[in-house]
Amino acid sequence: MSSSAASFVEFGLPQNGRAVPSNSVARSHYEAHSAQRAYEANAKGVQAADEMLRIANNLHRG
Repeated sequence: MSSSAASFVEFGLPQNGRAVPSNSVARSHYEAHSAQRAYEANAKGVQAADEMLRIANNLHRG
């Protein structure tokens, strides 16, 4: 297996199709940015669930 194929198998490609940087500083930046985007997406999910529970609670009381 070539080294590029091994890299693909080991790391794969992110959903946006861009290759993950191999430089350690660039990779750390990439991973921090990816983690931030995941956190923001999860926070929006929690906000949506909270809003749905608030609406359901108001319907139950009303």
